[in-house]
Amino acid sequence: MAVALNSTIFVSGASGFVGSHVVYQLLEAGYSVRGAARGSKVVNLQAAFDSFNTHENPNRFKAIDIPDISSSDLTEALKGASGVVHVAASLPGRADVDITLKSALNGTVHVLESAHRAGIHKIVITSSIITFPLPGPFTDDSWNPITLEQARINHWVTYDYAKTQADKAALEFTKSHPEMDIIFFCPDWIFGPLIPPPYSHHLIPEPSPSALSTTGYIYALINPRNKHWTPSPGFIDVRDVARAHLLALSSQYKYPQQRMLLKAPEPTSYKKAIEILEARFPEIRERLANKDKAPGDEWAKEDKALEWSMKTKNSTWPEVWRNWTECVEDTIESLLDMEKFWKGKGLEVRGAEEAPF
Repeated sequence: MAVALNSTIFVSGASGFVGSHVVYQLLEAGYSVRGAARGSKVVNLQAAFDSFNTHENPNRFKAIDIPDISSSDLTEALKGASGVVHVAASLPGRADVDITLKSALNGTVHVLESAHRAGIHKIVITSSIITFPLPGPFTDDSWNPITLEQARINHWVTYDYAKTQADKAALEFTKSHPEMDIIFFCPDWIFGPLIPPPYSHHLIPEPSPSALSTTGYIYALINPRNKHWTPSPGFIDVRDVARAHLLALSSQYKYPQQRMLLKAPEPTSYKKAIEILEARFPEIRERLANKDKAPGDEWAKEDKALEWSMKTKNSTWPEVWRNWTECVEDTIESLLDMEKFWKGKGLEVRGAEEAPF
């Protein structure tokens, strides 16, 4: 069942890196959006997209304060909406084990139950590649075998377990509600630029490493002292992730496979990324990380999901993926723009000094 372009979509985690791209593309496509955020982020979120509101349609975008996605009343937020995009999640290291588990598991179930009560059948959930076992298979009944005991070891494992359990609970929900069309997108490492200026300037008015999310690993490439790399290879551009969510909303086809891996069919190389930046931005060469210490092409051998992505790219994604070069260049161009904006306000910009997570 397709959601019409003039419909209203509820987006959780709308102020985040992925969520803001989903909101931006929805608005550009013609949808109306209610975006959920918490606390001071609500003000910034409304400021970011307020220009989409007009005299004729003053509620084209509305930021809504949802203090706790696992328990807050969503009745008003979902009233009249035709679709839900559930992006909100605690990232590794952002919260303790119990809070992370509660947010992921209870949050997902609460959103689904609330959507069902509101009569909304089209749901798109942002999941993660880590819910699958590696090196695969990548099917609905293939799961990361992580246990709760292992989840308490460190924040990475906690995140893996929380996302896996949340997706399992959501799939169980669909069994008792077959009328609901629910799809999960399971992206690899998500990189890419922030939403375009001036929207990004309103959304992130001051330096905030946490606001960069996983793309902070690309920002770290312009720190000569950088020693932080993602623990595993693989990537997908955030704009392609958001585009996949929109395609799912507009599709009349109910996919027989609900859990879809999103992964660019191209190996990642941080060494190549630094070489790309050397050529594209010669003015920041002195800021670049040491490419001789960066993971290179050898990572392709470790990327167990890459072969699957390359084999299935034509059947699962008929359009062109953004490649590594475009992703890296556009990310740094976006972040250099943010640095210029922050400095213009008299704010101190220290760059990426620590690991994003």
